[in-house]
Amino acid sequence: MAYKICPSCKGEIEFGYVFCVQCGARLDEETAESTADADATAIVDLDAEGAFFGDAKKAAAPARAESATVVRASTPDLSDVALAKSEPVPSAPAPVAAPAPAPVAAPAPAWEIKVQVLRTSTGEKGSHTFKADQVIVGRTDGDLTFPNDPTLSSPHARIFVSDGVLMAEDLASRNGLYHRVVQPIELVHGLRFLVGEQVMRFEYFNPVRILKQPDGTYFCGSAAPQWKFRLVQILKGGVEGNVYCSSAKVVTIGREDSDINFADDRFISYQHAIVEAKDGRYYLADRNSRNGTYIQIDHAQELAKGDIVAIGKALLRVDLEAA
Repeated sequence: MAYKICPSCKGEIEFGYVFCVQCGARLDEETAESTADADATAIVDLDAEGAFFGDAKKAAAPARAESATVVRASTPDLSDVALAKSEPVPSAPAPVAAPAPAPVAAPAPAWEIKVQVLRTSTGEKGSHTFKADQVIVGRTDGDLTFPNDPTLSSPHARIFVSDGVLMAEDLASRNGLYHRVVQPIELVHGLRFLVGEQVMRFEYFNPVRILKQPDGTYFCGSAAPQWKFRLVQILKGGVEGNVYCSSAKVVTIGREDSDINFADDRFISYQHAIVEAKDGRYYLADRNSRNGTYIQIDHAQELAKGDIVAIGKALLRVDLEAA
């Protein structure tokens, strides 16, 4: 049932009265109409919400509206979810790694190669210290040069450090590089060695085949000697000189009273060196000579402290120290 409010006593009056049934005040038409309109609106709103008790339902309506709003806010929009699934989210670019710092090379060890010149073709002597890992020796090109020695190539050899070890190496020179013998060295076919100023080549026995002539005769000559090895003298320019064949177990080389003598060589001692056979092999040994016996180096070879090498006409004592 719809009511309207009396403007005088504020009492509730059923809709349709012109006077207030409580205080008798006249209800003007404007109040009646406005009250009727408000009641009608309230009736319509309450009926729309399914209300039957007026004010109680009016108070509950805002709460339901607020509750409905909260429910709608917490319910996800399925269309938005479907869109999110259909469109892949671009991944963030991978971070660019900073370039690794370049490795710092360990400083190369500093060495001092000391070279003492013991003999040259001109009688020059002296000492040299090189703060380097290698020393090139030659006639005109190199760190240590001997321009007046025609037997030197340019460059001729190098003395260098490898893993803290002093080494010597021939640089394809004309006359080779020689290392002083400090203990017996086995000789192989074709190996050269140096005694004083004499260059000798060792060779195994190689018998000469004697052939008959077509008519069945032989050439009249000396019979081929039965030798086990021979030493060939190499002269200036590479020409072969004297050839010494031997079948003995020991052959001595010196200036006098030896099996092979070089009386005119001032650098050869009285008994300078020997070639000795042992168990089918042959060895070269020095006999405590004044100037030493030297074997040719055909590859890079390790040198000991204070070793002596022969390069051309020069004799060099080499040593290594950390700078």
